[in-house]
Amino acid sequence: MVIERERILAANGNRAHGIGALDIKTFEPYSKNPPISKIFREIGLTEEPGSGMRNSYKYTKLYSGAEPEFIEGDMFETIIPLTTGSLTKVGPGTSLSEQVAKLVAKLVAKLVAKLSTQAVRKLKTPTMIRP
Repeated sequence: MVIERERILAANGNRAHGIGALDIKTFEPYSKNPPISKIFREIGLTEEPGSGMRNSYKYTKLYSGAEPEFIEGDMFETIIPLTTGSLTKVGPGTSLSEQVAKLVAKLVAKLVAKLSTQAVRKLKTPTMIRP
């Protein structure tokens, strides 16, 4: 695995069933390493075949806004593109977290104000007093 500024590249030996880039819409999943797959299947640690590729597309698109590449050959290569946004640290003191905190504070304040207004209206509304 190689982590670079603009991408993550993972490559491993493979029993190739074809050569070239795989397309998420047309690929058919198969075990890249049958003996290891068998062990993981027997101990219950495997997911549905093809779920790794689908999850990679889903989360790479979500976090970096781009699509991953899967390249079939004697070496199976996965390339995860990185963008500036996907490299931004989120945590205390960052502008993104401060913006989120301010937004949440505003939403909570609006909710409290609305609930308070509703509570005041209920107090002003005549209620039947039972003996």
